[in-house]
Amino acid sequence: MKNMRCCMCPNKGKPDTICPGIPHTPHPEPSPCDFIKTYLDENGSKVFVSTGLWNAGKTFMSFRSKSPSAGMHRVKSKFLPERRDFDKAQADLDEYAEKKEWKEEGK
Repeated sequence: MKNMRCCMCPNKGKPDTICPGIPHTPHPEPSPCDFIKTYLDENGSKVFVSTGLWNAGKTFMSFRSKSPSAGMHRVKSKFLPERRDFDKAQADLDEYAEKKEWKEEGK
């Protein structure tokens, strides 16, 4: 589990879940990104970072979803502001999830 992306990551600031790999490094092949995480809150809802609905691709924020059919709703907290950079929004969520003792999905 990473708290930030690799300094050479070609996906910095993007919500891409697959790292394309970096030739001539210990990580030359594509693989799932260890930085992007989804959490389960105290009610069992998934909490994740996604692009804002009203200006897609320009801002990122945290959302929660009880189930795929329930849609997604913004997590309203002063600790999870709207960000112009995906990595900053993910770092905000990571810190908030740690404070709330949320579990990482799949772990």
